[in-house]
Amino acid sequence: MPPQLPNGSFLVDDAARLGLSVKQLTRDGIFAPSRGIRVPLHSTGSVADNVRAYSRLDPTCVLTHSTSARIFCICLPGWMDRDWRIHMARPADGCKPRRRNVVGHQLSFKPGEVVMFDGVRLTSPARTWLDLAALLSIDELVAAGDSIVVEHGEDFPVPRQALAAIADLKGIVGRHPGIPACAGSGRRGSPWT
Repeated sequence: MPPQLPNGSFLVDDAARLGLSVKQLTRDGIFAPSRGIRVPLHSTGSVADNVRAYSRLDPTCVLTHSTSARIFCICLPGWMDRDWRIHMARPADGCKPRRRNVVGHQLSFKPGEVVMFDGVRLTSPARTWLDLAALLSIDELVAAGDSIVVEHGEDFPVPRQALAAIADLKGIVGRHPGIPACAGSGRRGSPWT
């Protein structure tokens, strides 16, 4: 493989800047997950590295749901962790992103719900949790929430700061009362009470 190949996804439009020829972009070791995007098959990049090109395609798009959760290392159930489609959203007044390997959404975001993290535009941890609420069971949602609010001090083998506080999770539910999952949506129990 060419030594200048990025460790993660890149746009075909970046090829000339990277010193890659059209022929090099069609090699066996380079995968085309979607039009205009390439990923080295043996990439050892992070989740953010591997989806970065998707976030660069359109400045109005935001990574959401399980894609955002993977970047933040939020606990996901096994069934969701096996689905590697990329979740992206445009504002509600736009159209859903449509491309191969992408689950498109139209969402309305309030201030602070879209952040930059590890070089990609994505939903905040609290907003990610809210979006996951429509897809997860109560137990799965509680596990995801716990992985957002948990902290470990310096004396713990792997110190960790919380991604958000419990108050942030409660607050985001209060700011989005019309979202069906927050209104109970047929689920037994509720993590918001």
